[in-house]
Amino acid sequence: MDRAVALSAGWNVMHVQGDEWLMPPVGSPTSAPRYTSSLDAAMSLVPKDWHITVRGLNDSWHVSMNPTRRGPIAETFAFAATPALALTAAALRARAALLGEE
Repeated sequence: MDRAVALSAGWNVMHVQGDEWLMPPVGSPTSAPRYTSSLDAAMSLVPKDWHITVRGLNDSWHVSMNPTRRGPIAETFAFAATPALALTAAALRARAALLGEE
């Protein structure tokens, strides 16, 4: 899953002698972050100027996000088993909404 997230975050696939490599965008770390298990990595997906709320609810986590400025996008949210996974999902939804893909 982290591979798919990295590709949506701007990483590219490069094939060298039959092997597949993920190539980072300029200025990124040299290995793909573990977005789904690291809050720091998941935070790097959050669009600039978005407010984040993270709540534990029973055995799951809820993340809601909304832009700090008014615009056409009101809120994105996600539920997941871990906070990093919920934040990754909500951030990807926010990025898709900004691109008009949602």
